[in-house]
This record gives sequence, structure tokens and C-alpha cells, in this order.
Amino acid sequence: LGSIDWFGADGGDLANVSAEIKVEIDGTPGSNDLPGRMIFKTTADGAASPTERLRIDSDGDVLFGHTSSIGSGKLQVFTKTADALDILSFDDTAADGGRITFYRNRNTTYGSNTKVADDDSLGRIDFRGMNTEGTDNYEIGVSIRAECDGTPGSGSDANDMPGRLIFLTTPDGSDSPTERLRINSVGQISI
Repeated sequence: LGSIDWFGADGGDLANVSAEIKVEIDGTPGSNDLPGRMIFKTTADGAASPTERLRIDSDGDVLFGHTSSIGSGKLQVFTKTADALDILSFDDTAADGGRITFYRNRNTTYGSNTKVADDDSLGRIDFRGMNTEGTDNYEIGVSIRAECDGTPGSGSDANDMPGRLIFLTTPDGSDSPTERLRINSVGQISI
């Protein structure tokens, strides 16, 4: 549908693109239906043409290093190197380090707030692996889950959020993770 290209003098000419933002159709258009995607490209040092680095598809998925969505996440990072995500914190206070935060709200409207309930999932980290050649079948091998472990407070008890951690692994011959260890809200460990 269109693109913005940035050219610069390379000492010989102005023919090479240094960076590009491109908009393309991302599906089958119809009456009042025009799905689109945005592609962001940069040119590596020593190269003569740009390479796609980031894509936002018509579903709103943000893809780094790949051209089509594979998982169910809205942010997907594809890499052939060991580090897909680095979080660096530069601060002179002891309390501020890099972190990943999971937020949970029971309300379905952005900006509105409804407290969570006992046993609600607060977030989880799944470690998946491809288990069948030639398919797109990534099964969970290990899962770490955080859940609400009691009734959250309200009113004068507004700063009350009991939580538990659950660690699950998948036994050989199965594709379903099993709970192996639990740390509840009072610090008791169950194995």
C-alpha cells in the first residue's frame, strides 16, 4: 500500500536503502474490510539492502525476526542466538533492578478494575518444545504458575494479595504437566 524509504550517500551514489517502513495487505480484502500489516526494515553494516526486523500483523501481533505468527502471544521473538530478551537496569538504588511484571484484573474493560479471587491465575511461564517433526506442535515440558492463594483484601485491607507458586513438569510419555512443588501464601512447601 505504501512505504517510507530512507536513502543516504554511501560515497558512490544514493541508490541503497538504509531503512524502510512498509504497509501491505495482510489477508483477503472485502467490502469495508482491508486487513493490513506494517513491516520495519533496517540495513546491516556491510549490506546493500534492508532486512525485515519487526512486523505488526493484522491481528496486532508484534513479530521480531519472523514473518508469520507461530504462538498465541501478542509479542513473539524469534532468534537463533541464546538471548532473545535482555533487560538492563541502570539505577543507583538497591531496589531497582530489571524485572518482568504480570498484572491481572478480573474486569474485561480496559481501565476498569475488578479484584481477583481465590485460585485465580496471576500469570505463568511455560517452557515448550517441538515434539513432532513437520508440525507446529509445541508441548509444555515445564510450567511455573502464580495463583491467588486466598481472598484478596478490600477497603481497609486493600494491600492484601495472598499468592502461591506452583512448579509443574511433564513426565516422559505424556504431554500434560503435573504439579511437583507448591509454595503457598504462608511459605509452606508441598512436594
